[in-house]
Amino acid sequence: MKKHFQYKFFPKQFLDITLSLFFIILTLPIMLIICLIIALTSKGPIIYKSPRMGKNFKPIFIYKFRTMHINAEKQLDKMIQNNPQFTKQWLKHAKLLNDPRITKIGQILRKYSLDELPQLFNVLKGELSLVGPRPYSPKEIETFVCEKARIILKAKPGLTGLWQTSGRSLIPLNQRIEMDIQYAHNLSFRKDMLYLCKTFKAVLNAKGAF
Repeated sequence: MKKHFQYKFFPKQFLDITLSLFFIILTLPIMLIICLIIALTSKGPIIYKSPRMGKNFKPIFIYKFRTMHINAEKQLDKMIQNNPQFTKQWLKHAKLLNDPRITKIGQILRKYSLDELPQLFNVLKGELSLVGPRPYSPKEIETFVCEKARIILKAKPGLTGLWQTSGRSLIPLNQRIEMDIQYAHNLSFRKDMLYLCKTFKAVLNAKGAF
């Protein structure tokens, strides 16, 4: 299997560290304001640690601002079992449209991807890359990705990437997985810069966020 590692002049890790540090400093006032708003509007922790599979199947926890009410994971199992519409949405997108577990503030944070700002610290720690395949949970790997995870997880999961700039959650999960395989096969500095630039446009448009 031919690999295309085209980071000849700027190593990917160097790019991740320098840019994540820059974005952390730039967005720190926004993150502090978000922390305060979450603390004042709903019960529960401000930061949510979500289990994911990192590069080469290494378990990691990614950081997010909490956008759901507490005990959301337990509620999900009941909702999928008792509502055929939710079951269909989950199987297609691994997400729920108009998810009732999301707080009012959480809806705004998700719309503009502000809930993912703490993942910049995951990038700084070397657990994520700025650009890469979607960080899948162990449950998603087992249920949806299966054997294809061997290809996808050869690359470090990313904060943004091909599917995030191509429609986000509007893209069916099976198509999303194929996009991640495509990215893992063709790593390049030029494409990563392109996806980073497209990310800003995708976030501002808020298209496909739910």
